[in-house]
Amino acid sequence: MLLYEYEEKYVSIPDLSGVDLLKALINKLGLQKKDLVPIFKTESIVSAVLNGKRKSTVEHRALHLTTFLRIGFN
Repeated sequence: MLLYEYEEKYVSIPDLSGVDLLKALINKLGLQKKDLVPIFKTESIVSAVLNGKRKSTVEHRALHLTTFLRIGFN
């Protein structure tokens, strides 16, 4: 059985918004808001993004966050 078929049948992957995914990764990696300041420039911007009051830019998401959080995307 192909991995894709197995995952489709047996693995439940929750749908997460970008903010929810970011929060989950922060929690999993044991990070704090201040750890994201190099990416977002200020802790207030980090808070605003995590609280849904401000959207992260494409630059934040694609370039910096994937490297910082050690994740990849296709």
